[in-house]
Amino acid sequence: MNIFNFFSKKNSLNKKLSFFEKVKKSLVGRSKISFDDLDFLEEVLIKADIGVDITIKLINIVKNRVSREKYINIKDLNLLLKEEMLILIKKNINNSFLNFSDFINSINIKPYVILVVGVNGVGKTTTVAKLGYQFKKHNKKVIIGAADTFRAGAIDQILKWGEKIDIEVVSNFNKDPSSIVYDSIKQGIKNKSDIIIIDTAGRLHNKLNLMNELLKIKKVIQKNINKAPHEILLVLDATTGQNAFAQASKFTEIINIDSIAITKLDGTAKGGMVISIIEKFKIPIKYIGMGENINDLNYFNVNLFIDSFF
Repeated sequence: MNIFNFFSKKNSLNKKLSFFEKVKKSLVGRSKISFDDLDFLEEVLIKADIGVDITIKLINIVKNRVSREKYINIKDLNLLLKEEMLILIKKNINNSFLNFSDFINSINIKPYVILVVGVNGVGKTTTVAKLGYQFKKHNKKVIIGAADTFRAGAIDQILKWGEKIDIEVVSNFNKDPSSIVYDSIKQGIKNKSDIIIIDTAGRLHNKLNLMNELLKIKKVIQKNINKAPHEILLVLDATTGQNAFAQASKFTEIINIDSIAITKLDGTAKGGMVISIIEKFKIPIKYIGMGENINDLNYFNVNLFIDSFF
């Protein structure tokens, strides 16, 4: 399923007016746009969670264009903003993969270890299950480590997902997270798994002791598999706005984040946070979660995302 299908679903980003539809609605009856019309554009950009800094950059670019040509029309504005957003994203990240197949086929490490981090409530455990399912669909042998031992509900949740999608889950309510990680790595090696995904506790970003637990987990992985984890994935919730930035800031202070998954983009028009996070942290957005269904996870494609945004 491509990203256009995701964004045309009933519970999708297009459930509300898209970014550019809002722009057009604000300019009904006008054939040309001048300086006097730019306040509305600034408001729409900020409401879309693009961020103040990026909004100012884009407004100045539009102003320069208007200064040179006196006016620009709706079509020109569309193309201009679209082009500048693409330039901004591609300047900050280098993601050569267009879909899951391209990414999965590029993996030449076995087992490939993914450590998934994020605070409670962002959809982390569900993302782990969705990600495992994608690998399995591509004929990869997957094992999941249920290292969120601080919350019994999280273990129950991932065990149910594991049963549903027929993926082995290593869990033990009586062990600490590092022990579960150790058992998961050993089991993955023993079973010759292609992919090992570790689900960690939903650590609050202002709890330094819990964040330090991540470093302990990372050391346990590295002792058993050289240069692992091969990917540390941070899960963020699209609906939390600036709080997502605070979470990302704290996690990047403690551990090197390789990629980001944005969840809960269904039913919201705040897709601009994707652009803002990429610009701020220079970390690729790798996955987009669009709902609760096991298939509702898409590999992030910059061009398709910007097209859907407009």
